[in-house]
Amino acid sequence: MLPEVEGLPPLITIALVLGLVAAFIGLVLLFARLGRFELAVAFRYLRSGRKGFLRVITWISVGGIALGVASLLIVVSVMEGLQENVRSRILANNAHIMVVDYMRRPITDWRPLLERITDTSGVVAASPAVYLEGMLVNRANTIGAVFRGIDPAIEGRITSLPSLVIEGDFSFRPKDYTGVIRNGDEGDPLSVIGDPAGADPNHGVVLGKELAYQLSAVVGDEVVLVMPTGEWDPLTPIPPKMKKLQITGIVSTGMYEYDAQLAYLDIGLAQDFMNIGDKVTVIEVRVEDPFGAGEVAEELNEKLGGVYHARDWTQMNERLFAALEMEKFAMFLVVIIVVLVAAFNVVSNLIMLAVEKTQDIGVMLSFGVGRGQVGGIFLTVGLVLGGLGTAIGGVLGAVLAWLLEKYKFIQLSAEIYNMDHLPAVMSWGDVVLISAASMVITLLATLYPAWRASRLDPLEAIRYE
Repeated sequence: MLPEVEGLPPLITIALVLGLVAAFIGLVLLFARLGRFELAVAFRYLRSGRKGFLRVITWISVGGIALGVASLLIVVSVMEGLQENVRSRILANNAHIMVVDYMRRPITDWRPLLERITDTSGVVAASPAVYLEGMLVNRANTIGAVFRGIDPAIEGRITSLPSLVIEGDFSFRPKDYTGVIRNGDEGDPLSVIGDPAGADPNHGVVLGKELAYQLSAVVGDEVVLVMPTGEWDPLTPIPPKMKKLQITGIVSTGMYEYDAQLAYLDIGLAQDFMNIGDKVTVIEVRVEDPFGAGEVAEELNEKLGGVYHARDWTQMNERLFAALEMEKFAMFLVVIIVVLVAAFNVVSNLIMLAVEKTQDIGVMLSFGVGRGQVGGIFLTVGLVLGGLGTAIGGVLGAVLAWLLEKYKFIQLSAEIYNMDHLPAVMSWGDVVLISAASMVITLLATLYPAWRASRLDPLEAIRYE
């Protein structure tokens, strides 16, 4: 497939497709019109028709195209590797599909809905969840966060979060937690809540790595969950709702946005804290093929009759992937300048060849060789040079990208970049697109020298030689 063409602007996508189709048709028609004579003379010039410095110029032209194609393949493969890294982290931390009430209200009869979703083709597992926004308060800081209420027993069937815990565990069960404040001072927010009789066994919280860092908290510390809106009373101000929790685990998802904003609770605690009873806010779905989640989401939207709305992970991260695609396309345009420079070398090479073979051209024209045949000779020479450079560059770029991924030559700081090396993923779509672009540029570069060679006056060419 072409490398993520769907992420490009529509006009650019149409222009790329039409350009490649036109170039392919043009090459087929060109070689269909070339006869044995043109091909024989062209390959004779390539084989033994160059001398001294001109032979060096020929290999410089081939090397320039090879270098440009190899650079393009390496850059695009690195960009594809970065995209693959982001995709894998998003899929590890999120459900493939989210089903919510179309009006964003809590879902009341979620159990029958869960059964209908599970019975849908392509769905592997589904689970209810509750999302709420609030603040985490401890003695050091107050941080806003998004809380995700889930069932830890089945979370592993939806995401990979339980395997991403770096401290503690994902059970939401506090260790030796009695609700008694250690070193509690008067006025401390932690002292306003406490259950002398002990805490519910599921009143633990798992924090993202960056969120824990901002709170200066570790596993075993106590924090207070504060929700700005509590029960409404017309006679008194609206008090905030608060609940003391113990940090039972810390996860590192590899994505700063998630680790700095998300905290995880038991779904029952989230329901109680929001006073929604047995309702949930979302049904999270995992499918067999993550890249086919869009089709499953469309099927769910048709099946659920417009009451509920299903969105897949690509829709929920559409802006992120669009930015990555545009960055990849911008890098493609920047690096392709190397191929354009190499194409000028091909132009100069063909012009010097035409000057060197002026007498041969005059003789051929005087013996009745058509001007189109003369142009075809030089066009063939240029395309062979471009094809040879493209082939060498393609092999070189593919090998270097493979070595870059296998042996991890470029090391990165995992704490900063969330990856230990610069990734590189080679796509056959990238190889085809870059090779086609290189051949199109070479074809365009050879048109003028071939036309000028075919317009030589045979009498003048022979006279001055």
